[in-house]
Amino acid sequence: MYTSSGDASMNESVDLPGRTVSHAKNFGCGKHYIQSSFEQLEYMKFLLHRSSDHTDIQSLWGQCRHYAQIIKSERSIKYYTQSGPPNITNNLLPKSTCDRLITLYLHTFESVFRVLHIPTFMQQYELYWNNPLGTSRAFPSTLALVLAIGACFVSDADADELQLLASKWIYGAQFWLTDSFEKFDIDLSILQVSALLLLARQTLPDPSELVWISGDFPLRIAVGLGLHKEARIHFPDFPPVETELRKRLWATILEMSIQSCLDTGMPPSISNDDFDCEPPSNIHDVDVSNPSAAADTANSFTQSTILRMLMQTMPVRLQILRYCNALKKTPSQDYQGILKLGMQLDTMCRSHTAMLQSYQMGTNSDTPKPTEFQIHVLNILARRFLLALHSPFAVEAKADQSFYFSRKVLTENALLCLSPPQTVQHAPLPLGSLPECQHELLRLKVRGGDIIKHTLCHATAILIIELITELEENAFPITHSLSQDLFCHTIEESMGVFRRRIQAGETSVDIYVLFSCAMAQAKVIKAGLAPERQIIETAKESLVFCCEQLKFKAQTSALSFLGLAPSLQLALENDPGGLNSWESMEIRFLPSIRPPTHPEHALDNRNDLCH
Repeated sequence: MYTSSGDASMNESVDLPGRTVSHAKNFGCGKHYIQSSFEQLEYMKFLLHRSSDHTDIQSLWGQCRHYAQIIKSERSIKYYTQSGPPNITNNLLPKSTCDRLITLYLHTFESVFRVLHIPTFMQQYELYWNNPLGTSRAFPSTLALVLAIGACFVSDADADELQLLASKWIYGAQFWLTDSFEKFDIDLSILQVSALLLLARQTLPDPSELVWISGDFPLRIAVGLGLHKEARIHFPDFPPVETELRKRLWATILEMSIQSCLDTGMPPSISNDDFDCEPPSNIHDVDVSNPSAAADTANSFTQSTILRMLMQTMPVRLQILRYCNALKKTPSQDYQGILKLGMQLDTMCRSHTAMLQSYQMGTNSDTPKPTEFQIHVLNILARRFLLALHSPFAVEAKADQSFYFSRKVLTENALLCLSPPQTVQHAPLPLGSLPECQHELLRLKVRGGDIIKHTLCHATAILIIELITELEENAFPITHSLSQDLFCHTIEESMGVFRRRIQAGETSVDIYVLFSCAMAQAKVIKAGLAPERQIIETAKESLVFCCEQLKFKAQTSALSFLGLAPSLQLALENDPGGLNSWESMEIRFLPSIRPPTHPEHALDNRNDLCH
């Protein structure tokens, strides 16, 4: 996140840390949380300010930028220079593969973000294979987006081919959606495609810079269709299935809207007073047409429980979002009020986790149970708002001990965002035998979009800063050694994910290099050595690794698309020396990703700097 003091004339009513946003380039006066925190580390400044005197480091940065530009250019040619929309029907796979992708979608994103009535969707799916013209006009795009999201969770063996198809499906559905706004009346089926498009873009390697605008578009459509109004009160004649679908779509679209606002630092487009739609009913899809069945599942885990929990925290998260991204802070927003707001959300998160644990520990094998994927994603979506709320105060905690509580809250929630809660004790598994739910979590972290990668960056930075601070303070070495071991283990897991993102084709390498150097500093502090030399060597090693990976990706990517991009091959042969200027290197802390191309069973090549 970012912290900024803002314009003094606009913020002099209260002496508090200022606005929090997630993109440095969005606000010139803002400072990224990572940047403002790492500036306190003496030996990190040369990375933040691009002021290294080492020509080899400058050269490596320039080469990374050169190959990154080639990869991005090739991707833009693939995705955007088409003579019309990609043919969704012709790009569909064999039914067995589609079945697998649908199962992956239903087990992951649909288990958190409810968009579909699953029985209806499956009926249309079977009908589509028998008679493609027999379904609604929106169904091919709906199916394409479901398949595209499912492709995010396939194994590495199938990832490259399916991810390329997924991008075509996404842009094909986007073209159809744009065309439909001109030709047809907007209805719930079009809104479903809009919601799925939002979710699918969370799996793209290069998401649009207009994510906030595009993220707000479905919200405005939903308001136009009256989804913000409680159907039971305002539309009592609606059938139960439509009533429930409206609740689900509203909850999902509102969730994606506030998440994109948090990522971009923009104020929310809606307040708690602007809607009265209740959370989705705690009911299984097969029982939606029978509202009385809700009484039987009121205290059970259902397909909509996770989304219900997100909606229950929506009022307090909207308040936090409005505070974090407000341009002006009012005197009433003192630190005690901020603490109260954070404690409300934390209490609800703890209550939800305890409830999900009780569901998971249930002895009835016929009762559905929450997966680790659902629990962890719920934690990320809710607790990242606590990171946003407390980050500005935690930065100030070194100079002002009255903000120490924010530092503690930040550390606890960073750990929870990075580490899946161990709700069920499993016997130790051999290397390479991760449960499928953990494979899904790992694939999401490696291939996921803005929401996931921003949280990973923010939470990892928090733990690195806390680790270095504890090593420097060393006030209670015995107790601190326990937390340091936990921090090291969690950071190593996260660094492994960042490394895999680079291997997968991530074009922005700054976070990986910065965090690697920071962990090198932690190691030498622990050993009582001078850090500068080790940090310089680590920067070189990290940049060499990144440069090799980007060069390989640029070569293979261009060669795979020679028919459209001969200029890219020429660029690969050119000397990138003209791009070696340090000043030309744009630091982007929040990168974009592609699917991995290496084994998923272990986080290889972890950073061992704490050992």
